[in-house]
Amino acid sequence: MIQLRASRTTMLAVALFFASPHCAWADDAEEKPGERPLIEVSLISAPKRAGDFVLGQSSYDPQTKHAGAGFRYVHPDHKAVRLDVFVYPAGEMPEKKALERGMADFMRSFDAGVQMKYYHDLTVVGREPFVIAPQPSAHSDGDKDASPELLAALAGKAIEGERVDLRYRIHMEDTGENVMMRSRGYLFYKQLYYFKGRISAAESLVDQTTYNALTDQAMRELVQAIDVRNVGGCARSQITLDSSLLDRKDDGKSISVALAQSLVENASRNCFDTLSDAKREGARKAETITIEYDADDWKSQ
Repeated sequence: MIQLRASRTTMLAVALFFASPHCAWADDAEEKPGERPLIEVSLISAPKRAGDFVLGQSSYDPQTKHAGAGFRYVHPDHKAVRLDVFVYPAGEMPEKKALERGMADFMRSFDAGVQMKYYHDLTVVGREPFVIAPQPSAHSDGDKDASPELLAALAGKAIEGERVDLRYRIHMEDTGENVMMRSRGYLFYKQLYYFKGRISAAESLVDQTTYNALTDQAMRELVQAIDVRNVGGCARSQITLDSSLLDRKDDGKSISVALAQSLVENASRNCFDTLSDAKREGARKAETITIEYDADDWKSQ
């Protein structure tokens, strides 16, 4: 029998594990198809204000719910910069796969914009990873008995994404001018949804250094602040652990870390069993868009 050291953080991980409705070791785990759709309802909440950014408008069309919701923010000192965040369904998949799939579609959308003559002379200036650090955890409270690995696991995961830098020209029909634009696209996978940022401004209205700092700041604050609460079969979580962890003679540290990682991963989907539970967790000063799905919408998941 493995004895765990009685640190507060370790015992928290163990307590959460045994409180979970679905716990299994890898050798005994069985996948059972859920009767409920993956997501029945999603509540997408965007704060009225996040840091220096103020919500200007939101959009959602129930007829094209696969396109999700859109939110436009403004910065009081940089009103010429358009800050748009689009939140649309992705489904349940490994994070790396989600980003690969999402970025492939995102890059194709730029070519589509050229074909539709929305803009001209499109140039992809650069493309690179963009990581949003996790917010401070309530469990990082100085528990000296907890290992650094356990504290790191409980601290949560960074939100990994990509950033694309673009330049293109837009023809302004009212003035007849051809305006060169700076634009950045960002993509993240969070809470079973894609979070896509598009931030654009005329080069003549904002310098590159200011633009770069403003856009990165906007994404770090807005992607963290905008919240998706899902109701459906995704609320059924199963924690699966490798049975070889039982053989490690490390006072149960490996088990505690594995438990914490699984619990944080399950929590990151932000799924609830009932709509009332999901509504209770919503922020007060936020614009909330409700997307109701049909059972067939998630058959492929």
